[in-house]
Amino acid sequence: EHSSEEPREIIVGYSERQRLLLVAFTERPPKVRIISARPATRGERGRHEQNVKKAEQARS
Repeated sequence: EHSSEEPREIIVGYSERQRLLLVAFTERPPKVRIISARPATRGERGRHEQNVKKAEQARS
């Protein structure tokens, strides 16, 4: 069942091969349903790297 009002989330993470991926999903307790997963674009990788650097600096 598809719902345009269903809350969707996007997460960024690394595959086992260390590729940066974007995953769109929704939670339907007790399950999590993956809507899509794809490699990050060059721009998304750049933003991710900037965010990681900012987080590391904030911890220092």
